[in-house]
Amino acid sequence: MSRVLKPLFKDKEQAMIKTIFDEKYDAGVAVGIEKERNNWTTDKVETLLRILTKRLGEVPSTVQNKLRSIHDLDVLGQLTDFALDCQSLDEFEEALPN
Repeated sequence: MSRVLKPLFKDKEQAMIKTIFDEKYDAGVAVGIEKERNNWTTDKVETLLRILTKRLGEVPSTVQNKLRSIHDLDVLGQLTDFALDCQSLDEFEEALPN
């Protein structure tokens, strides 16, 4: 039977292998991008906490936990800008998204 099927799949074999390879490659790239994005988020949160601590004193764990739950880099960027201008931790905490 394989002698019968082999000629039928001869030209399609390369395309099938390429498709499987492309799918696995794309999945690997997506995982790598997500890991890198998580690293950026973590770095941004830690930088934000350092700014708050240096400017306003010890940051309560409730605020730290809220910040660590934010995964949107744009929101973290806006909060970093606000951390440079706000006058108190209470004011900063009020600006946190729910």
